[in-house]
Amino acid sequence: MTATEVRLVRREFNISQNALAREAGCSQALISRMESEDMEPSEDMLRRLSSALHRIVARQRDAKARVYFGDAVIDQINAAAAAFGEP
Repeated sequence: MTATEVRLVRREFNISQNALAREAGCSQALISRMESEDMEPSEDMLRRLSSALHRIVARQRDAKARVYFGDAVIDQINAAAAAFGEP
């Protein structure tokens, strides 16, 4: 994932720079500098940001699914996925 892709995904899913920074364990200023192309993030930082975005998006989707299907159905789906080794 590139810095540009991080920005695009963050905006697409309405994730604030602060929320991403908290999840990735970095500062909001770093994300701002990276998105404005004032600095080039390391590969490690891009991996951390990518993982953080994945976790945030997964939580958003889980929350939306719970509203639509209900907690019991989603819990059953998650239990079935866990039985097959899915995260």
